[in-house]
Amino acid sequence: MGLCTLAQVKSQLAIATADTERDTLLTQLIAGVSAAMARAAGRIYGGGVCLEKSALTVLLSPESRMQTLWLPAWPVVTITEVKEAIFGGFDDVDALVENEDYQINKWIGGLYRIGFWLPGVNTVRVSVTGGYTAAGATPGTGETALPGDVVNAAIRQVIREFNIRATPGYQAESVQGSSVSRSADDTLLSGVRDVCEGLARKG
Repeated sequence: MGLCTLAQVKSQLAIATADTERDTLLTQLIAGVSAAMARAAGRIYGGGVCLEKSALTVLLSPESRMQTLWLPAWPVVTITEVKEAIFGGFDDVDALVENEDYQINKWIGGLYRIGFWLPGVNTVRVSVTGGYTAAGATPGTGETALPGDVVNAAIRQVIREFNIRATPGYQAESVQGSSVSRSADDTLLSGVRDVCEGLARKG
């Protein structure tokens, strides 16, 4: 999975579909670029990236008299459970009810309490599936396809990484017979970073 597909990248590089010699390398680059773009967009939770559709169990820590919590993966596809408890006692409480206890804005991942959230460290647990459907996959019910500018940005970045593998100053290492260039100075292209910033939550 990723923010672009192997077929899309090969088409831009004018590599024939039947030419699979560089498929392993390109697949690794797609995965790396997808993760880097998700981190640049702030779409992370627990060290994992969640710009693409992910199923998460999220622990949140509301402050006193807080009504809005923000989920790390959005657009939200489904929320299967929301609970409030202290000291991790979620098994001992009933789940909250949508539209009676809370409401959700799926497009920005906002979880709104009718009243106030129980304050404290990790007092709210949410089971949520959210994020964009991966490139090349057909969105299911309630899912949202990746914006075209995100896909195009990922393709540009993968091609950039592919083309600079042999640049002096980059270390090449063999991965399953393919040479992968790596450098501490690797950065996202400015246009790609702009796209990522557009995906970040504002405020």
